[in-house]
Amino acid sequence: MHAGTGKGEIFAYADGTWLPVELPVGGGHLSYAQIVEHAGATYVLPAMVDTGPPTLFELDETGLKFVAEHRLQGLDGARLVDGTMGEHEGCW
Repeated sequence: MHAGTGKGEIFAYADGTWLPVELPVGGGHLSYAQIVEHAGATYVLPAMVDTGPPTLFELDETGLKFVAEHRLQGLDGARLVDGTMGEHEGCW
């Protein structure tokens, strides 16, 4: 939680250092970031209720920058609080 804005931000911790994860959400509140690894790619699914519909962000090899965003199909009007993805019989 950023003390100046009161909004949550996503950070990665590596080698004793906190590094910001760059996501294209225009300064909205982010929290409860689930990390998903699938088929050699790394994704993050943050809770972003006031920022937009549920979106899965694909990260680069450093895990600090997004390279693509994927809106979750059928959830365009939904605002999920602490959503968690899981795989079941080949579907997510």
